[in-house]
Amino acid sequence: MGSVSENVLLEQNAAEIKELQLELVEAAFDAGFSIKATAATMAELSGEIFIAGSKKNTGSKRTQRRRASYRVGCEGRIADLKREYGGGRLRLKGEEGARIWPGWTALA
Repeated sequence: MGSVSENVLLEQNAAEIKELQLELVEAAFDAGFSIKATAATMAELSGEIFIAGSKKNTGSKRTQRRRASYRVGCEGRIADLKREYGGGRLRLKGEEGARIWPGWTALA
């Protein structure tokens, strides 16, 4: 099901992408995002969505493998930020903490 923070932040990120008038081609999500809610939120952005581990992903096996590899690569980058730049464990709780902590990690 994912955390409540992810769903709220997804809506805010989709609104920001729309406001910036960016064209979305693909978006990759981890298994914590629900298929229906993610598809509904991302529908206005018209890009293809990939949710890791979902059997409802579109595209050929090669395309699905490429998208899964991209998603796995993102996890490695996040782990490196946490390890090398002090991201560590999320110390701030709730929705506000979910917004603040990654930003400080990226700035570090």
